[in-house]
Amino acid sequence: MAKRIGLIAATAVLTLLMAAPASAAIRMGWPCVANDSEANWTLRVSGTNVPLPTHVALEGTSVITGWSVEVAPGMPPLPQRLEAFQAVSEIQEYRKIGESRTEIVAPGPNTFSTRIPVTEGNSIGLHGAVETIFCDKEEGAVSGLVKGSMAVGQTALFETAVEVGTPVTALVEPDADADGYGDETQDLCPVAPSVQTRCPKVVLRSKARVARRAILIGVRAGADARVFVYGQVGWNYRPKGRKGPRNSKGKRRLIVGLSGGRKFVPAGKTARFRVKLPGTVLRRLNRLAPDESVRAKMTIQSTDVAGRIRNNPLRVTLKGRDRSPD
Repeated sequence: MAKRIGLIAATAVLTLLMAAPASAAIRMGWPCVANDSEANWTLRVSGTNVPLPTHVALEGTSVITGWSVEVAPGMPPLPQRLEAFQAVSEIQEYRKIGESRTEIVAPGPNTFSTRIPVTEGNSIGLHGAVETIFCDKEEGAVSGLVKGSMAVGQTALFETAVEVGTPVTALVEPDADADGYGDETQDLCPVAPSVQTRCPKVVLRSKARVARRAILIGVRAGADARVFVYGQVGWNYRPKGRKGPRNSKGKRRLIVGLSGGRKFVPAGKTARFRVKLPGTVLRRLNRLAPDESVRAKMTIQSTDVAGRIRNNPLRVTLKGRDRSPD
């Protein structure tokens, strides 16, 4: 019995683990505790013997969505900002590609949100407006060092500072739609560059009118969508020959396909679709009296920005047109 309970518990844990969404975000940088500071420094995380990646390891576009610094007790509060760099040569030459807001860091853990687009291979660092914090005599640490501050877009040659740790880590999230927002905490619709809120669901309103040779359908979309209008019309008929399957009344069923094409419909706009009636359908209508009809079964298919497909049915009555006297 105990073995069975253990098996059930293990299965339940495994199920929960499988159901939980896996995070694709990574943390990078050097998690040392700052114990000193120096004026007029710009530091960059470097080195090989480090507990975390020193460069962005995600393929494609990604975004730094947060950064953290820990400061030792007794250190004064100091303004700091996170900086991002891109290598431009093999001689420690780097271009500054982005920066966070300046934040006040105090003794203890400090965490801040930001939004800095980065790509694979980029690195991070710190700069302080008054003094830049660092980890002094940090065994195994190596930092890139530039005297002075750098503007975004500026390139500088970094010197190597041994046993100097750059005390900053950053959270890097994928950015599948390359809109500059992290997919896990900043972008609720990571498949549409123009939308960062939850991907909107498409609500369609459609109205049909029958013209002489076509069905005219107006479709209004509550959100941007690609719309495809198609359908069919069918009726029973009595064949002249004896071949082929028939129903219980000795008739066959003829189905004719209809199409109104595809269009992009912007949110809040109405698009017009013209569904041409084939000659077969027109001839059928011309043989029916005005009080007789056939029904077209149309489908208004929408695809939203997230790729979700929704089918809305629309029934259209096609009345007979034979006005000849009895």
